[in-house]
Amino acid sequence: MGTNKEHAVRLAQWEALITSLAASAAELPELEAARIGLQQKMESIQALRVQHGQHQAAKQDALQKISNEIKEGRQIVAFLRAGVKHRFGKESEELIQFGVPPFRSKRRKRTVTPEAPAPSAGGERGTSPA
Repeated sequence: MGTNKEHAVRLAQWEALITSLAASAAELPELEAARIGLQQKMESIQALRVQHGQHQAAKQDALQKISNEIKEGRQIVAFLRAGVKHRFGKESEELIQFGVPPFRSKRRKRTVTPEAPAPSAGGERGTSPA
């Protein structure tokens, strides 16, 4: 296989060869059948390139349609999930069967505050009793 650029270069080279052979057809009659065969291959390749472009456009169109359908589907899913939550309640464990996680409040961790040290008899901070 090759890239489109490689194909374009090769086809340009073939076209130049065909043109040169056609100009020298009287001098090279033994190559005329092969030149005509290459000319037919060139026409076939050009037709296939057009067809390829059409398929590329159709592919892009199909991908755009898929994207739109997915967007609309997501909206419907959101509506359905909201309906299920409304029906059963946002904390109900029954939501799991519909692929909706129930709301579970996070348990609060009890924070233990250390007791403040008793004030020293000296009354000043940062000084140590001597």
